[in-house]
Amino acid sequence: MTEIARRGVCLVLCAPSGGGKGAITEALLAREPALHRSVSVTTRAARPGEVDGVHYRFVTADTFAALQRNGELLEWARVLRGTHGYGTPRAPVEAALAAGNDVLFDIDWQGFRQLRDRLPGDVVGVFILPPGLDVLEQRLRARGDDPPEVDRRMREAREEISHWQEFDFVVVNDELDRAVEEVRSILRAARVATPRQLLSELLEQEEWSAERPQTIKASGELVIAPAPDRFVRIDHSSPEFAEADATLTRLAEAINNSNEIRVSKADRLSVVSELAGLQQAIRNSSVRLGAIWAATRESGILGWLQKEVSSASIRALATAAVAGVLRLVGLL
Repeated sequence: MTEIARRGVCLVLCAPSGGGKGAITEALLAREPALHRSVSVTTRAARPGEVDGVHYRFVTADTFAALQRNGELLEWARVLRGTHGYGTPRAPVEAALAAGNDVLFDIDWQGFRQLRDRLPGDVVGVFILPPGLDVLEQRLRARGDDPPEVDRRMREAREEISHWQEFDFVVVNDELDRAVEEVRSILRAARVATPRQLLSELLEQEEWSAERPQTIKASGELVIAPAPDRFVRIDHSSPEFAEADATLTRLAEAINNSNEIRVSKADRLSVVSELAGLQQAIRNSSVRLGAIWAATRESGILGWLQKEVSSASIRALATAAVAGVLRLVGLL
């Protein structure tokens, strides 16, 4: 079987206390030897049995503050009214992803938001739900917690559960083995997702060879003849990405706020939705040139905005968006 090099996956499991996340995590790591747990940094002291570098990296408050200040944490939070800090170091995660290794995160919904914002296209979020709040309360009471503690955890659980729709997948943990296998299925699907594949070596083989797309000017109009199935890696730290992403954002905002676009509300939403899809495509780790071709050609969404909209400012933004996206993928 041909192995295709790929970028790794950040798999985030989130659940309320008593949701069974810990049991699912341990079973998943036992069944998926290629999956590795992210090791967080923390300012709290090590507890009996905890090993530095295995369970956590234990650091001083000054070191933690320096990591925050220097942008070396992908996500972080302070708990117990700010007494202790917890965070995910950036460097080991980015190195793992670049090497095609998958990383498992046990963080809350706020950490998931931060991680997804900092690693667009690399993060897959799974929310673990209990079968019901009554079952969750029974699990918490079975731990031996006193009633006030159970009440506090139930309040926190309701707040946590209210964010389930932010996640890519939801798994109901009513039977542990089935829940673990469902999460494994999600991980397997994420591994073979098209944007994650690094196809350059495979496509360089003779039977897959394709010439670099050409860009020409004809009648004052940009004409592209790409190899539509070719993938291009996106450097999210590049000025080209920053320009293209910001221009698409401004364009969507202008369309939402303009009174010069004579289309129905539904059509306006459709246009903004198409722009959001293009923006998400370039926020992934790699993008298929066919998607860029479809959006920038005359019949695509950006081509249509350039020609059919009466607003000069929106036409100018659409033209800038075309140039920015094409520069990003090396077509201009």
